[in-house]
Parts: sequence; structure tokens; C-alpha cells
Amino acid sequence: MAQSRRMLVLRAVVEDYIRSQEPVGSTTLTRDHDLGVSSATVRNDMAALEDEGYLIQPHTSAGRVPTEKGYRYFVDRLATVVPLSEAQRRGINSFLSGSVSLKDALQRSARLLSEITGQVAVVASPSLAKATLRHVEMVPVAMTTLLAVVITDTGRVAQHGLTIASMPAVDETNRLSNTVWIGRQVLQKLTSPFSFREVSLQNGTIQDCRGCSYTACLHFAQRHTCFYGGAISTEIIPAIENCDAMLFLCPNYNDAVSANIMALFNRLTNLLTQRDLYDKYLFGIVVSGYSGSDLVAQQLMGAMCFNKTTMLPPCFCLMQTAHDPDSAKNMPDIQERIQAFPANMESVLLGRGVKKTY
Repeated sequence: MAQSRRMLVLRAVVEDYIRSQEPVGSTTLTRDHDLGVSSATVRNDMAALEDEGYLIQPHTSAGRVPTEKGYRYFVDRLATVVPLSEAQRRGINSFLSGSVSLKDALQRSARLLSEITGQVAVVASPSLAKATLRHVEMVPVAMTTLLAVVITDTGRVAQHGLTIASMPAVDETNRLSNTVWIGRQVLQKLTSPFSFREVSLQNGTIQDCRGCSYTACLHFAQRHTCFYGGAISTEIIPAIENCDAMLFLCPNYNDAVSANIMALFNRLTNLLTQRDLYDKYLFGIVVSGYSGSDLVAQQLMGAMCFNKTTMLPPCFCLMQTAHDPDSAKNMPDIQERIQAFPANMESVLLGRGVKKTY
């Protein structure tokens, strides 16, 4: 009973101190709270709470104030949780949904918490100094601009734009690319009578489609070009029109194809105003750091087969996991897979059927 009463005394001290910011005495507690005991008994309970580390006395004649231990016990055991009304919930959701960044969300949360409680509110994000890096990726967004994406073990994602003097040479970045390495290994194993042409979509070379009218799109398509021009008109459309099969090299970007490949999918719409692609086969190589290759393969299949009418052969895609740069060559069974994939491409293109799956 005495222990239970002491906790009631502790709650009363914390509540009064929060309200007045003045040391709380036994007489005040007896007057303002229905504790059912005398002022002398309350003083004894406060002395016991001080001995246990829940309260302190600033000086001999003063009342008591809560310690950090007292506040923690109050929050964990004694504080009464008041449920939010439906109107409050709607207001909170509406207020926080307008956040445009992590910093803005934290500022809104602190302001909202302070208004609801009538107290000073401090909201902090997880400390990056104590976090462990889970993934770092550098994404080229322009010729002299990189986007650095950092993901920590707490799930926090930070993005920062970096300006550099010049982009690394394409050959240098290709040397470390697992996707490019696998693709070139596959192409080297294609035997006569096959030949291939490599078209690079790196470093923002493809401007995304902005949605011309059908009449304008048809006008340029009849001339085997596109209103926006660029590599689509000079390299890609002629290469697709003259090929028997397309092999897409697709690194996994957040379980999706890269922005350049997506822009290519969109820009190929004008090609379909003139002809179908049902006489051309689709193949793909997808490399992921952890998982999600199947999602990228489905996106490739949906864009080029279901939407652009290309033929989809069995086992059309080689999917590989390789997280670190230039690490694909060391993955288990990679050489066997690189042998099997071009063999199946040859079988499909020569009409012999698929011999092996992988």
C-alpha cells in the first residue's frame, strides 16, 4: 500500500512541477490532490522517493523536483494516455501529409506535438553518425552532375546532388559494370552467322517523351525520326528496324529499369505508328544488387512485348545478383550461365528451340 501511495505522490509531484516549474512541497500536494493522508505522511513518502532517486531537493527548505529517473518512471508507468479524437486524427494526418522533405516533416511534427501537449517539443531523426551504411549509389543525372543516394540500416534515405568537373569515361564505368561485363561476355559467345551492334544509353543521352499529339507523332514517324531527335532518330530506330532481335542490358534501379531505358520505352511509341515489331525477338540481362531482377524483367517484358509487340522466347532473360562493382565474374555458376544464355539465343533465332533453362 505504501509503495502504491508513493507512486501517486510521485505522479502528483511531476504534474505540479510541469505546471508550475517550482519545487513542490507536501502541503501543496495535500491541498491540491486527494491523497487521503496527512502532510507528514506525504513528507515521509517524498523523502523515501528522494532516497530511491526519483526526486531531489534543491536545498533544505525547498520542496522536491523530479529527477530524470522520476520523469522516466512517470512516462513509462504513471502517465495517463488520452486517446485522440477522430477530428484530431484527421487534422494531424492533413497537417503532416503536406510535408515536402524529411526536415519539413520533423519541423511539422515538433510544432504539432507542442500545440497538442502545450509543452516544448523536440523531434529528432536517427543520427547518421551512429547509423550503418546499407547501400550507396551514384546516379549520373547530367554530364557534370551526380545524384548520391545513401541508405542506412535504420531505413533512412538521403539524397545529395554532386557537381563534378567531368563524368568518368564511358569505358571506365563500363569496366566496373557487372551488367555490361555479362552482356559483352554473352555477345562474344554468339557464333556465326550472328552480328550485333551496341548502342549505349548512358549519361542522359535519351530525352524522355513529352507526349506529342498523334498527328505530330505520326508525321515524324513516317520520316523514321522523332520530334525530339537525338540518339533515338540517329541510332536506335534504325538499329531496331534492321535487327532480328534486341538484347537489353538492364541494371536494377530500385526494382525498375533505368531512367534512360524507360525514356527509350516511351519514345519508341512513334515507331509503332508505322510498323509492328512482332517479327523481332526480345532478350534481356538484368543484374541486381540484392533482389528484384524478376520485377525488372517483368517491366521489360511488359514494355516491349505487351506494349510494343515484340516476340518473347522461352527463357528470354538472364537474371544475376552482383552487388559490388566488377564482382559478377566471381559469382557461382556465372560461367555456365553465360555459356547457356547465348546458346539458347542461337537456338531461338535459328528455329531449333530452347535446349536448357537457367
